[in-house]
Amino acid sequence: MRLWTRLRASSALWAAVPLLLVMLFYYVVHTYDAVTWVPYGHPPAVVADALEPVYLLSLTAVAALAAWEGGKLRQWGVWGLAPARNRFAVATQALWPVLAVTWLAIVLPVTASLIQAGTVPSWHIAPHMLMALVVPVAYAVIGFAVGLVLRPTISAPLLGVTVFLVPGFSVTMTSFAPRHMFGRGADAVILGEYIPFSSVFPAILLACGTAAALCLLWVPRLHIALRVVTACAIVAACTLTSYRLVADWDSSVPVKAGITPLVCEGRSPEVCVPEGAADRLPAIHKETSAVVEEMHRAGLVAVPRAVTDSAVSDRGGERESAALWRHPLTYYHEQGKLRHKLIMSAIHESFPCPNPGGDQRRALRLWAAGTVGEGERLLDRYTRSDSFGPARTDKLRQQVEKVRELPPDEQLRWYHDGLKQSCAKGVAREAEGL
Repeated sequence: MRLWTRLRASSALWAAVPLLLVMLFYYVVHTYDAVTWVPYGHPPAVVADALEPVYLLSLTAVAALAAWEGGKLRQWGVWGLAPARNRFAVATQALWPVLAVTWLAIVLPVTASLIQAGTVPSWHIAPHMLMALVVPVAYAVIGFAVGLVLRPTISAPLLGVTVFLVPGFSVTMTSFAPRHMFGRGADAVILGEYIPFSSVFPAILLACGTAAALCLLWVPRLHIALRVVTACAIVAACTLTSYRLVADWDSSVPVKAGITPLVCEGRSPEVCVPEGAADRLPAIHKETSAVVEEMHRAGLVAVPRAVTDSAVSDRGGERESAALWRHPLTYYHEQGKLRHKLIMSAIHESFPCPNPGGDQRRALRLWAAGTVGEGERLLDRYTRSDSFGPARTDKLRQQVEKVRELPPDEQLRWYHDGLKQSCAKGVAREAEGL
């Protein structure tokens, strides 16, 4: 059958425009904004944001359209012509237009997102794209097989609803395994990370294993009982293997990190930012070093060995500590808040516990911020806070002013003792449920 004739006879032709319009809608309302926030156009993150809204829709569309094509062949008696015609050839002829339209609906948003981000694709996007293109092939075979046993008016909507609901609602289940078995957990990638093949293999295995089992039922030379038993064994083996691979995974698939190079400047501290922000490094290094030196002279912090931009993933690397600070340096610099944010973050990290006592914590923060010239800014924030207010802010100001009347050594002793005491009070309040 000629190319144009095959297209005209396929449901993919009339479904192409609505499907592409839906994908365009999702790109406009979701993907465009998401890609805008991807730092430095990191290709794996751009692709993850582009595929997240269209992956499930593409599976729904391809399964429903394939079911329609299978049902038509059954109604017209074409499928019953075997062994005069090879059934796999018949299925391929019916499914390639459906797959072509589905792949187009997947590739277009990804391409548009990469162009929007102004980035060049790298090989790190290959595993994610492989899943996005291969799994629809399996769903097409599954939909086609269902269409061979049910009328198209029943099989197409049935497959569409089932595929949309089962993989779609897998992300709402308390167990994380189902979402990964359906390929729905590959959407959390940050700068420096990418999704390896091992993280998409379980979804490919389950889908392709099920499709292969259904294809086995089309082999007329084998006894029907042998075909059914073998097909069930294949589905069971692929399902069990896929589950065992993802059973211990968290809500997102495992990723690999370390693919974004850093550029660094200085010593004690060494300041590092992504390579894409190399032109801003001298200004960021100058301001960061000045903050560290000022806080060290005031006795608030020890000089860290390095200060690194937290936009770059630290999975598998050295964790944040007193010797290694991690902050969104380039973002703070762009907002003109680098000094203030570094100071407040360093003060916050000085507490030896996550839940220090409320009022004493504020007093300690205000004293430390005032020591390095950020006190008035913090007071203004407390005054405008609905949960704190002007009256409590004035009381807090008076408390800190009394501390400032003490000799410098006693002020520092009050501060460091207060850090420990506020943590003890915070633990007590938490135990009391306050």
